[in-house]
Amino acid sequence: MTEQVERRGHRVFRVVGRGQPTGFDVYRVENYTVVAHVDSRGFVRNLTARYLRRTDDGPIRVVVEVTYGRVGTTTVTSPPWYEREFGNETDGGERGARAD
Repeated sequence: MTEQVERRGHRVFRVVGRGQPTGFDVYRVENYTVVAHVDSRGFVRNLTARYLRRTDDGPIRVVVEVTYGRVGTTTVTSPPWYEREFGNETDGGERGARAD
């Protein structure tokens, strides 16, 4: 299900998924739901997954949430080893390449 909603001053698409996830030990997962808020550029602003995990000691409610904030106002600098290993953005990202 997808719908357009207003969230914290931004118009985003609310995308909802339900069902059985794939992956490790999924036979113990029930009532899985994931909700993502995606902007018009396709950027996932936040994602929340909720499910019930069956264990030998009984069920456990699990909530996993990822949220990106301060988008456009945060600067990230690569550590020195990254440029040595992978180059930089001016060289097209070729491994080991150097920009002069």
